[in-house]
Amino acid sequence: MASTKLAPSDDVARRSAAAEYRPGPSRRPHPHVYEINSRLWLRELSSRQGRSMELDTVPDDEWQRLRDLGIDYVWLMGVWEPSRASIAQAIQHPSLRHEYDRVLTGWQSDDVVGSPYAVAVYRLNPQLGRHDALPRLRDQLHRCGLRLLLDFVPNHTATDHPWVSEHPEYYVQGSQAMVAAYPDRFFVAGSGQHQWRIAHGRDPYFEAWGDTAQVNAFHSELRRAMIAVVEEMAACCDGVRCDMAMLLLNEVFARTWVGVVMEPEPPTEFWSEIIGAVKTRYPEFLFMAEAYWDLERRLQQLGFDCTYDKRLYDRLQQGVAAGVRSHLAVESAYQRRCVRFVENHDEPRAVEAFGRERSLAAAAVVMTTPGVRLLHDGQLEGRRLRAPIQLARVQPEAVDQGVLEYYRRLLAFADDPVLHNGAWKLLPVESAGPGNRTHEALLAWVWTDDASARLVIVNYAMHASQGRIRVPILPTESGLIELEDRMSDAHYERNIDEIRHEGLYVDLAPYAVHLFQLPW
Repeated sequence: MASTKLAPSDDVARRSAAAEYRPGPSRRPHPHVYEINSRLWLRELSSRQGRSMELDTVPDDEWQRLRDLGIDYVWLMGVWEPSRASIAQAIQHPSLRHEYDRVLTGWQSDDVVGSPYAVAVYRLNPQLGRHDALPRLRDQLHRCGLRLLLDFVPNHTATDHPWVSEHPEYYVQGSQAMVAAYPDRFFVAGSGQHQWRIAHGRDPYFEAWGDTAQVNAFHSELRRAMIAVVEEMAACCDGVRCDMAMLLLNEVFARTWVGVVMEPEPPTEFWSEIIGAVKTRYPEFLFMAEAYWDLERRLQQLGFDCTYDKRLYDRLQQGVAAGVRSHLAVESAYQRRCVRFVENHDEPRAVEAFGRERSLAAAAVVMTTPGVRLLHDGQLEGRRLRAPIQLARVQPEAVDQGVLEYYRRLLAFADDPVLHNGAWKLLPVESAGPGNRTHEALLAWVWTDDASARLVIVNYAMHASQGRIRVPILPTESGLIELEDRMSDAHYERNIDEIRHEGLYVDLAPYAVHLFQLPW
């Protein structure tokens, strides 16, 4: 029907008519997701390969490299066809131009490709490949043991999306008086007697996004059209990362657009309706929510498989171990559905935001606790320049070999089946002696299964810290045990009886980490 069309003459269903929904490789309980800025990465890859590359012509070796690092999902950020209006605005926007100057000396207009979150149509950007490349890419990733994650932008479209002219009723519209009062929040679409004052997409705490058009989440036909969009995506990928998902909660939407939206609040939540319909047909399709404002649990209740854990990010950035520990003390069932990260395309590069050494300690926390573990392209190499998402080119940076080796060891440890199929437990840490309070900076937890255990200890402070860890899993006999740290290859001998009665003594340098396989 007309409401499901994604472009004037070309929809996803027709483009992928030969493709069928195929569940990907088996999904681990704590999957690793690797985010790639598609437009930036493909241009860099083409330069390295010495030939023009498209998404479905990327060699298997590139994907296998990620799988060998323990990656489960590749999140290709920004694959959809960008908006011409968004590109034009991004070239002229003063603050964006300042950002371009910061990361790319001598940038040209051709380097500006618009926001990937102002989607003109859900059709593959022709600069990334032919329209039917995504199903082939998904199948290629499956053969490499990977799944494909793409963007779904439910709160808004580009201002030049076909729906703006074909279905203006799908959008939030304002009165002439409201447009006069808030001119930056609306734009005029159509012409002559057929004009509409459509709102720009907006987070209520920030200015409107001037290259977007705000959908009306209460409109029943809009909801049906959104269901069709995601169902058609399921022929191309294994899941979607839903941009600013909390803005579509009924209460949040009504509060944001009070005085504008005329429809009564619908009896069902937007997300329960969307996710419920899609999961009925595609039960293994993953829904990941970008979410803030402590609404993560609510979104999980409405059907999201996982939600951003921005609260943990903030506490890690604050640098206080006690705040991190209290956050990790909540029930494991909730934590398993949290998406944990130290950087993504919205945040500064981790080595800039945290400092180099603290960023690595924070990564050890993220990669060894329950939940979805998110990594960002360039993070493993220690990149410092955060590229604006409107750019398709950025200044090259040298690889930090120390950071790369750290992540190589950390990811090998995090890939261990015990850290996916085992049981996780936060451990108490006690003082190493009278008056020594440095143990308060130590974080410790253990993963166990029927046959083995893995112990993680992090000194989340800029000073050396000593403490004793109450380890619940120990050999039954007395004597000495040897502990090998898989982060440093150092070996430690400890007395089993001492550990049993007093706790495992540790002395860690600033932001140092122990990754132990406990003997049985």
